[in-house]
Amino acid sequence: MSHSDHTQQQSLEEQRQAQERSLRRSRPPVEVPGYALDEFLGAGAFGEVWIGIDRNTGRRVAIKFYLHRGGVDWSLLAREVKHLVSLSADRYIVQVLAVGWDADPPYYVMEYVENGSLEDLLQQQAALPPARAEQLFHEIAI
Repeated sequence: MSHSDHTQQQSLEEQRQAQERSLRRSRPPVEVPGYALDEFLGAGAFGEVWIGIDRNTGRRVAIKFYLHRGGVDWSLLAREVKHLVSLSADRYIVQVLAVGWDADPPYYVMEYVENGSLEDLLQQQAALPPARAEQLFHEIAI
């Protein structure tokens, strides 16, 4: 996917406003059927991410709400979510569990990954031990 296929970048003012919102958010933006919203994770260019609990399984999930409709190319965003759903059979791709495009605000529910991403791991450590690097490379390549 090229850079132009992703959702649009936000301005510096929008970034500042999102940062302010991320520090003060205390209430979920909407009820999500089947999920209890538990904890606010943060805000970004177009919305917020919350940790939710699946009411049927007790499983923790991440729920991304799109609060800022202005400036969002919804067709590109829908295509991006559809692409994520198509990749969900891969055990190394976070699964999209539910999509609420008709909700106000729109949202999607994903697996919640507690330990962060591979990028987070690489930024935390100056260098991985060779055996660990080989293990990760093997897992990614499969």
